Amino acid sequence: MAEIKPFKAVLYNQDKVNGTAKVVCPPYDVINEKARENYANLSPYNMVRLILPTKNEAEQAGCESVYAFAKKQLDDWMEKEVLCHAKEEAIYLYEQEYVYLGEKKKRQGIIALLKMDDGGNSSKTKSRIHAHEHTHLGPKEDRLQLIRQVKANLSPVFVLFPDKNHIIRRITDKYVHSQPLIDVKADSVRHKLWRITDNKLINEVQRDLKTCDIFIADGHHRYEVACNFREEERKALGNPDRELDCDYLMTYLTDLNSRGLTIMPTHRLIKNVPPDLINGLPGELTKFFDLHRAKDRHDLFVMLGKAVKNECVLGMYQKEAGHKKEGKFYLLRLKSGINLDTVIDIDKPKEYKKLCVVILNYLILGKMLKIDVDLCNSDASTVKHISYTNDTELAVKMVDRSEAQLLFFLNPVNVEVLAHVAAQGERMPPKSTFFYPKLLTGLVINKFSEESGLA
Repeated sequence: MAEIKPFKAVLYNQDKVNGTAKVVCPPYDVINEKARENYANLSPYNMVRLILPTKNEAEQAGCESVYAFAKKQLDDWMEKEVLCHAKEEAIYLYEQEYVYLGEKKKRQGIIALLKMDDGGNSSKTKSRIHAHEHTHLGPKEDRLQLIRQVKANLSPVFVLFPDKNHIIRRITDKYVHSQPLIDVKADSVRHKLWRITDNKLINEVQRDLKTCDIFIADGHHRYEVACNFREEERKALGNPDRELDCDYLMTYLTDLNSRGLTIMPTHRLIKNVPPDLINGLPGELTKFFDLHRAKDRHDLFVMLGKAVKNECVLGMYQKEAGHKKEGKFYLLRLKSGINLDTVIDIDKPKEYKKLCVVILNYLILGKMLKIDVDLCNSDASTVKHISYTNDTELAVKMVDRSEAQLLFFLNPVNVEVLAHVAAQGERMPPKSTFFYPKLLTGLVINKFSEESGLA
C-alpha cells in the first residue's frame, strides 16, 4: 500500500530572508553553471548553496568536501534561525500556475512524507511505487554523498497517482481561496503553498492513498539514493526492523490525469559518430521509415503534433558535411508492417518496443549509427555520443556550428503509456520525459532527527 504521513517541515524564516523568491531554486539537475551563479547571487541563503555547493565555497569555508560544506551551511542556517522547524505536523497543498503553448494552466498537489519500498531499486520488485526511467550512476553517487552529510530531503520527489477519489480537488476546493503560506513567482511560474493541519482531512488522504499505485515522475535519482541511504542507516544501527525518519521521503503527489500536468519531450543531439555512418543514414532510414521533408523547425513540429495516437514519428535535423547552408528537417514515420519484435531484439514487452524513444535508441542509434545501445542508459554514452536538451532553437544552432552531427526530436510521452509501462516493471531510457514546471526547491525541507541518522 502507499503510505504517507504529515511532518514538521523546515521552512525559511521570512524575518531573516528578503523574500522567498531570493532563496528558492529549481531541482539540481536543471541548473547549469551560469544559472547556479545567478541563484547564488540572489541571496547568501539561496538553496542552490545546499543542493549544488561548489569546490571554491568549500575551500573558502575550510571544508574537506562540497558535501561537508552543504552540511555546515545547513547547520549554520538552522542555528541562526534562517531555517526553522514548523511547530505542527502538516501536509502542504502546492499549486503552480503557468502558461504553456499559450494556454494558462494550474497544477495542484500535496507535499507529504511517502514511505519508501524497494520499487526504486529493482524494476522487478513487486511494489506500489513504480519508476519509469533508467538512471545514471554519476548523479546517484553525487546525491548519496549529499544526503549522507545533510541528513535531509532538500527537494521533494515528484510522483503521480490515479486520483479516483478526487483527493487533490477536495483539498484544493477547501484551501485555495484562503491566504497561502507562500505566494511567489519564479521563472514565469506562480507558486502557492498552504499548510494543512486538519487531522480529519489528513486521515482521509491517508486512507484514499492506501490503494493507489505511485509513479515516480521526476526525481528517480533521488528516490533510489534515498532507498540506498535508508539501507545504510539500517545496517549501521543493526536493527533492520526499526522505523527510521529516512524510511520516508518528502514527496509531491499529484493526479496522474490532471489537466494541469504537462510532459515535455527531451531531444537528442548526436556526436562523435563516424562520418560515413552519418552520410549514409538517410538511405538506411528509408528501409524502416517514410521520410517527409519539412520546410523549417516550426513546420516539423506541426507535423509531429499531427501524429495519431500510438504512431511512431520522430523529427530529425541534419546538416550536410561541408555545406554552409542551413540543414534539412525531416519527419520520420515508421513504415506500416515493420515487425518491431524482429528488428528490436531485446527481451521486452511489445508495448515497450513501440515507444518512440526505444525505437530511436535501438533501431537508429544502435543498428544504424553503431552506438552501443547498452551505453544509451549510461553516463559514458551521455559524455561520448548523446546530449539531451529541451531547447530546440539552441540544439539546431549546435548542429549548424558542427558541435553536434545530428538532432532527433521526440514527441512527449503520453502519461497513460508511461504508467502502463512502469506498472509492468519496465523503465524507459533516461531523459524520456520532462515534467513542466519543475517543483521549487526551498519551499519546505524534511530534516531527519539526529537519532535516526548516522553519527
